[in-house]
Amino acid sequence: ANFLSGTTIFLGVVVVLATDVNEAGVGMILATGGGIYLYNATTECMPRVLRARNLKHKVVAFALFALGAITIGLVLLDHRHCE
Repeated sequence: ANFLSGTTIFLGVVVVLATDVNEAGVGMILATGGGIYLYNATTECMPRVLRARNLKHKVVAFALFALGAITIGLVLLDHRHCE
């Protein structure tokens, strides 16, 4: 299921490159992609973290999540998409 949902990225690329997509269309594609990855994170990854018996594994998983969120946040600090 993760592989199949991950390959939808290529479908989005083909749609955007093959047609003239306006900003609303791009927004819908990005929202759909974000929803797919949020769904995967909550249904596939989080239960594995919660089942971990070792506190070290839970802390490492949280730290990696925080690192990813901070990295994305830093990239978005200078984002000027809607001007």
